[in-house]
Amino acid sequence: MDESTAREPRPLEILSHGANSRHDLPLDVLEGTPTELNNRGRSLQQHFKVTGNLADISTAIIYHRKALDLSNDDTNIPLFLDDLGYSLSLRFRHFDDDLDNITEAITQQQKAVKLTPEGHDDLPLRLNNLGVLLALRFSQSGDLSDISQAIANQEKAVHLTPDSHKNLPTYLCDLGTSLQFRFDRLDETSDIVRAVEYHRKAIDIAQDDNPDLPILLIRLTTSLRYQWIISTHLSDLLEAITYGRKAVDIASSGHAGLPFCLSVLGLCMADRGVETGDLSSICDGVVYQEKVILLTPDGHAQKIRGLNNLGRTLVSRFALTADQSDITEAITCYRKAVKLTPKDHPQLCFRLSNLGEALQRHFQRLGDISDLSEAILFQEKVIQVAPQGNLDTLYFLSQLGRSLRLRFKETQNISDLEKATEHFRKVIQLCPDEHRLNKWVFLRSL
Repeated sequence: MDESTAREPRPLEILSHGANSRHDLPLDVLEGTPTELNNRGRSLQQHFKVTGNLADISTAIIYHRKALDLSNDDTNIPLFLDDLGYSLSLRFRHFDDDLDNITEAITQQQKAVKLTPEGHDDLPLRLNNLGVLLALRFSQSGDLSDISQAIANQEKAVHLTPDSHKNLPTYLCDLGTSLQFRFDRLDETSDIVRAVEYHRKAIDIAQDDNPDLPILLIRLTTSLRYQWIISTHLSDLLEAITYGRKAVDIASSGHAGLPFCLSVLGLCMADRGVETGDLSSICDGVVYQEKVILLTPDGHAQKIRGLNNLGRTLVSRFALTADQSDITEAITCYRKAVKLTPKDHPQLCFRLSNLGEALQRHFQRLGDISDLSEAILFQEKVIQVAPQGNLDTLYFLSQLGRSLRLRFKETQNISDLEKATEHFRKVIQLCPDEHRLNKWVFLRSL
């Protein structure tokens, strides 16, 4: 988002009460021209990026709304809409709050794009911002039309932007991230290949003093990690770690994206440890995830992701060391992550699945049947809340089937065996033909 000269807002102590409507501010604070009010909102946007304070971004939204209410200047309305949409997206992105906020942001951004004529210098920026918002909503709703529209808007933004423009690295990065989101849902290899390509190009053309360089680097780290998952080429993962370390090094000087960079690098280190049997890599991953939690304030969406990722990394270390404290701590992390995740959040099924798997491992370590029964309860809930129609469902069904079979071996309750068999049959029926190798491996594992 481009910057503009902005009048300083009123002292922040006046604005530090978590305002959510224009009535939460004294009337004199809302005095000024539409441009002055909007610029105060912009200043608070930037302050929020440093503080992460909900009150800052909520107050910015109030200023943007007031600027729109008072504006009679058609030439400024697209800018005000753009800034309101951006502030709404920042609040949503950092706090995972009401989906209505991101939907409103999309509506405002669509208006801004519609009011911006072809050939206008700001059109690529507004197209890209609209794409980012649609991708954010897709990450919550799973609606494929959102991610398709996001990619279309971002492709147009890239096409309209000269190679020498300072914003092109950001547009390329955001397009790559949207393609990665779609790959994560549809498993289309071409999407992740293109994502890596765009992320590489973004870094190649970015200036060394680009303030978003840590994010450009960590986005490439993420797409290379995804590419490693499908290619199984260790070189992809090692390259991801190289870029992830660069991102963390640069972000460590005070960049707001440091927790996100640490989180991604931590996952990569744990993956390398699992892949190579290197315990020290997994231990490094644990340290990175612990830093994420320490650096992230309560209520921030990254805190929940950090808890989940720390649990995952501890489980990886437990698999190598069989240290009971690791699996116990992992269960604690997963319980916290599940408790903090909204009931309609698309990641809930994965977090429940992780908790169920950790409890199953705890049972296998200690033999307490109550752990296994609780694991089954969570795994049954996963099936209830998971979206149907993708390969994740097959994993969830097989996970539940294995837990039921384990309990049958302990209790000889025939109903558990019957349910397990039913779930395994469903996995085989639903597994696409193009995944016949995975089907064969699954059958051999029964």
